[in-house]
Amino acid sequence: MGCCGGGGSSVEPAGQPRATTPGPYKKRSCTDILFLALFLAFWAGMIGIAYVAYTEGDPERLISGTDSFGNVCGRNNSNQVINSTNSGLDMTNRSFVFFYNSGNSDALRLCVSACPEVTTDFSSSEYCVSEAPYTFLSADEGKVSDADFNIDASGCPTTDASSYVSVLSRCVAVDLSTFAASSYFQDGEVVSQVVDDLDQAWRPMLYLCLVAVFIALLMILLMSCFASILIWVTYVLSFVCCIGAIAYMWYRWHELDQAYNDTPVSQRLQSEKDNVNFYFNGGIVVSIVCGIILLILLVLRSRLALLVALFKEAGRAIRKMPAMLLFPFSTFVIVMLDIAYFVGVYVFLYTAGTAEATAIGHVSYKSNNTLVYMQWYHVFGFLWAVQLAFAIQEFTLAGAVSRWYFSSNKSDLGWPIFASLKNAFRYHLGSLALGAMIIALVQLARIILAYVQAKLQGRSGPVVDILLKCCSCCLWCMEKVLKYINRNAYIEIAIYGYSFCKGAREAFSTLLRNALRVATINSVGSFVLLLSKLVVVASVGFGSLYWFEQTLNLTYPAVPVFVVCIVAWIISTIFTGVYDMTIDTVFLCFAEDSERNDGSVSRPLYASTNLLKFMDSAKVAEQKKQRKQQTPTQAFSSGE
Repeated sequence: MGCCGGGGSSVEPAGQPRATTPGPYKKRSCTDILFLALFLAFWAGMIGIAYVAYTEGDPERLISGTDSFGNVCGRNNSNQVINSTNSGLDMTNRSFVFFYNSGNSDALRLCVSACPEVTTDFSSSEYCVSEAPYTFLSADEGKVSDADFNIDASGCPTTDASSYVSVLSRCVAVDLSTFAASSYFQDGEVVSQVVDDLDQAWRPMLYLCLVAVFIALLMILLMSCFASILIWVTYVLSFVCCIGAIAYMWYRWHELDQAYNDTPVSQRLQSEKDNVNFYFNGGIVVSIVCGIILLILLVLRSRLALLVALFKEAGRAIRKMPAMLLFPFSTFVIVMLDIAYFVGVYVFLYTAGTAEATAIGHVSYKSNNTLVYMQWYHVFGFLWAVQLAFAIQEFTLAGAVSRWYFSSNKSDLGWPIFASLKNAFRYHLGSLALGAMIIALVQLARIILAYVQAKLQGRSGPVVDILLKCCSCCLWCMEKVLKYINRNAYIEIAIYGYSFCKGAREAFSTLLRNALRVATINSVGSFVLLLSKLVVVASVGFGSLYWFEQTLNLTYPAVPVFVVCIVAWIISTIFTGVYDMTIDTVFLCFAEDSERNDGSVSRPLYASTNLLKFMDSAKVAEQKKQRKQQTPTQAFSSGE
């Protein structure tokens, strides 16, 4: 039940014979129940926070905006704040927020029926605080005759803005140099034109997304059929690029240095000297980095054949279980629902607070410490839920692939994905919740650190900035490492029914014993998968650009093209993610198979012919002997 003690199947130590039950262990028990209970209890708290947020929050304040007296524009405000005469007013017919001075957060803002136009007379209008429904009682309440707040003695604005645009129900002066964000709104037509472009192009964009799905599936097929060519081309290109980078840097340095030395001293420029130094120093750095990469490539060369075999085996597994390619879409839907829930509750929670009047009658909303803690609690719950969804996906795929790998009859697998999903929810949800919690904690630490960095922006010294950036980098690296360990721990749990910590320990030990093979998979293999994603994005991106320019009259064609490329990247990431998880699972199954079994009748090897060549020769000889004794029907059903 605990993290590292107990739970899961009773399994022999590493290196000892294991039971010959084909596929993932069927005899399982619940693992890490404590963390499942913790997750459920935590989400009970999340529901409580959602209730508090719903009862105390007011998202209309954020969406519609408020005036300086706490009135939400566009609705009837019935609650009057103590010591604020102008609060609690009916603003049903005033749906826009007008800023007297957009560059000063303390300046007056009012609810108005429409944003001012160039011909608007500010001397007597609804833009004056002295006009109904407002009651202009004192000079302090309106900051009368204060140039910093753009208001005159009669309570009317003195702004010299020539034009206003409505942005999220806010009237924004487009030529206010004091408004930091005004550059985004200098052309009020841009947003509407972009929206029109998207409206025109939405149907072609949908078709192009379907094309992206087709190309991604085609890339999966090509990777499984032409794995050898793709991997060796990637390897050679990496080699050539490294040598080319070194040669180019030193060639440019030699060329610029010679030109600099040939120039008379009186005509030499500092910029030319800087360029010479740049290529010299850059040549040293590139030579060191590329030299290390070249050494790694040379060491990994002998293991590329295994990577080719793994790519082919992963392709075979996906062709046998094509439903695996669809499973991540359900995860995507769940994550989107989780995001919608998070944003909805957070908006309510963010706008919860107590209205308080200042000395001059303005109203602000104050959040107490409890509400702040609730916000952080809500953020962590969201991160935990998202990571759990990804953990369930990885476990399910690992369980299906391991069932396929360890099956002696690969033509009759049943429903491996549903069987693996059942194991996840019935036995191992606690272990998956623990793994997800670890990642979520690191992500929360990164968010807190980013929050601290934002708060200290421009206030801290260079030493503090460097330390914070180093901490941020370390947390990023830690998250990547932990995700990789978790991923392989889920594979071990899917196969043997371990608890999380035992699965992580076993996976780490197995990977450590196969370090060079792992390095090959994670370098060359990952680069091949990256190239496949880039092919999908580039194909759809250039195709959409040509289509939009030739058939549609768009003002900003780059915007729908960018949207299509983002969607294509997500689609290709989903498909290559399945392939990547399949490769990792096949490799770990292969490593376990080669270490635990010897090819005898009692402990047969489950590896295919493609993978047997990478195992111990004595084991392979024994396995071939056993397979020769199989009937033709048995050999065919085994999938060889």
